Amino acid sequence: MPAMRSERSTAAAWANAARIGCCFPARQHHPPTAEAAAAIVRDIRAAGGRLRVAGAGRSPNACVYTNGHILHTDRLNRIIRVDKERQQIVCEGGVLLADVFNTLDANGLMLRCVPSVVNTTVAGVIATATHGSGHRTRSLSDCVVSLTLIDGTGTFRTFGAPENEIPEGTDTNNTTTTNSKSTTTAHELSLVACHLGMMGVVVRVTLQAEPRRTWRLQSAPVHVQDLTKGDTLEKRISGSEFYRFFWMPNTELCYESIGDFMDCNDDAEKGTGVAKTTPKVATTKTKTIVAGPIREGSVESLHELPKRTLERMQAPSQHVVGKKQDADSQKEKKQKKQLRVQISDLLKGNWLRHGVLEAALAAATFYPGMQPYINRAYRKLYYATPTVQYGNSVECFTFDCLFKQWACEWAIDARDTLKAFKMVRDLISREKLKVHFPVEFRFTDADQTAMSPAYGRKTCWIGIVMYRPYLLLAPDTMRYYQAFSDAMTAMGGRPHWAKYYTWGPEQLKRAYGKNWEDFLELHKRLDPDGIFVNGWWKSLSGQGPLINSTTSHL
Repeated sequence: MPAMRSERSTAAAWANAARIGCCFPARQHHPPTAEAAAAIVRDIRAAGGRLRVAGAGRSPNACVYTNGHILHTDRLNRIIRVDKERQQIVCEGGVLLADVFNTLDANGLMLRCVPSVVNTTVAGVIATATHGSGHRTRSLSDCVVSLTLIDGTGTFRTFGAPENEIPEGTDTNNTTTTNSKSTTTAHELSLVACHLGMMGVVVRVTLQAEPRRTWRLQSAPVHVQDLTKGDTLEKRISGSEFYRFFWMPNTELCYESIGDFMDCNDDAEKGTGVAKTTPKVATTKTKTIVAGPIREGSVESLHELPKRTLERMQAPSQHVVGKKQDADSQKEKKQKKQLRVQISDLLKGNWLRHGVLEAALAAATFYPGMQPYINRAYRKLYYATPTVQYGNSVECFTFDCLFKQWACEWAIDARDTLKAFKMVRDLISREKLKVHFPVEFRFTDADQTAMSPAYGRKTCWIGIVMYRPYLLLAPDTMRYYQAFSDAMTAMGGRPHWAKYYTWGPEQLKRAYGKNWEDFLELHKRLDPDGIFVNGWWKSLSGQGPLINSTTSHL
């Protein structure tokens, strides 16, 4: 429940999108320019106040909560420019990631890293090293070439080598680098790229992109035993550009998605090479979704047809008439099949996927024994059919996260994936936990960003979820999350910064080593008066009691 959109507002509660806790900030600010944001920071510092920065509110924990001031970046939302030669985009920190992807796509570029949700801000996703999946993919924080922030004194500071910054050109409206101090090191950039909201107000970011390509995403159910046999999983991960699988609790089945770039040898890309927009289509056994532009080539162009075929077209024979009748018959059959699929999709539409399911999950909070049956039914309805999807990265890799939810995700060494998979299955079985679906496994390359959970090692991200149907709490939520977190910690895991964990300075020093010490030191330099400090940070840094990250400790 964000405050009304204005430059300054008071006496309004604020909560994250998951509605987990809330806070009552003294004031909420919506500065229209970076200079206005800097003035707000200076005023708050002079008054001895506290400030946290809010983007889209998508982090389902207490990292933003404060009883001081909240600065919203919704008006710092400009795409400044795209440099096609360098394959870079520069934007303000409050720009939605969806707008970045759309702008890149229009300019023949893309980001390989695509999180599940893209209605989040650029400054927010890099603050927590938000990630996608793919053994050659790193987090969005690793895409940062340079960034400019307003530190705790109200000073603009730019991090990143000057030669990597996109020139200002004639953009006289951009004031985000006014009086900016930019003598920084590569290590400092790696520290602020995953800034946790502790270094300042991020007002400008330059991201490294790459040439746009069309994806083919193939998804299908797979048995747990088949997926975990020998080196099957390892080959799946290393043999594709994108790999992700869901395990459905209370079943022995997973649903895997394998993504690769379409190249010129693919049937769907043969032909003229002219891009076109194709509507969604579907077949019966394997559902095919064309989500975005693909290459022409499924039908030969007229001038490429063999001479004999052209002659037949010009002088129809009985043979051609027969062929036409067969074609009409096939077309009719195809239309009937598509109609059946459309009816099936309608029956499994939002009224069922959202309305009925949320009601069932709510009922299970009172009658937990229902939950395993709900899990199995959902798998049969939505994760039993193979699909093939074509499109850009956003169209293929984002998905419906259904409802408000408690989120818990950990990053472990990818070599421990099978061990961790067995652990979570055994945990649910042994403790007789009634849990929601799915358990998600994603895989990324080692990050260079100092405070990324994927820093320094190829990583498996394991995410568990417990929904909040009508804001109700499922009975086993906290027991499940804490047991899972304890097991992940024992395996050397690091928690996703935006989600559930109970960590303090001891665990952080063990997990991040000198990077954690350097982060604390840089924070003191950039925020000498601690205006960006709140209860969440006090718990992490040891300045306050150790409290769970989702608790509204102000």
